[in-house]
Amino acid sequence: MNAPLPFPTSTTPPSSAGRRIPIRTGEIHLWAVSLTAEGDDYRFWLSLLSEGEKQRADRYRFDQDRRRFVVARGMLRHLLEEYTGTEATRLVIDTDTHGKPRLVQTARPIHFNLAHSLDRALIAFSRDSAVGVDFEDLSHQDRVVEVMDSICTADEKAAIAALGDEAARSRALLRLWSAKEAFLKAMGTGLHVDPTALCVSESVWTGSAAPSPVRWEGSPGISSRYALHPLPDCEDWLGGSAAVVAMKLAVPHRLVWMDLASEVSAAA
Repeated sequence: MNAPLPFPTSTTPPSSAGRRIPIRTGEIHLWAVSLTAEGDDYRFWLSLLSEGEKQRADRYRFDQDRRRFVVARGMLRHLLEEYTGTEATRLVIDTDTHGKPRLVQTARPIHFNLAHSLDRALIAFSRDSAVGVDFEDLSHQDRVVEVMDSICTADEKAAIAALGDEAARSRALLRLWSAKEAFLKAMGTGLHVDPTALCVSESVWTGSAAPSPVRWEGSPGISSRYALHPLPDCEDWLGGSAAVVAMKLAVPHRLVWMDLASEVSAAA
């Protein structure tokens, strides 16, 4: 995996319209984006949304949340255009039975997933396999302790409780939660599957970046088809815990951080 790029603080629409982004078998493209936009920049992202998305945005109670949703969906549509060749405003984004977004009728199909927390977002793309990504702002780590029983298996709970201090336990829980959430999003089940039925390696919540399996008790054959990639660098770089999960392929996954400004890979 190449190193994450400097986090973008601008959401100015790129001038490279019409460029196609190549994505190879086994690659998972990761985009970190700011959700702060004003004036003409904001209006550009809003112009890309479908009528349904605009109506959904209008239902947000707080203006800040509405604007972040608009920028996130606008950026997603722009990037999907660059991957598929279909104009952003013509893309049809549907949801499956569990609410996972998916593209309908594109000439160049692509898998994608988006996660956002406060004013930052991660978007993942794969040409070949279902993908899920999660990002949780570090400010949420104290809150996640309150739902420990609904996240952890008994063994995970005991091991995390044995950590030396409260800060270490909170960080471990946030890493565990982002890993399980990414897995559930990759499968497309969301919280229809109980997170306590998922077993995650200790290396994940202690901060390792090494790929790791996730075991779904009762359905180990299904969970064995997926690989979890923790993203601990995001804690310092983005200020949040993150992970991406994708279905295994015949070739190893290769994570590639992308640059919104130039829309080219940072990898050689």
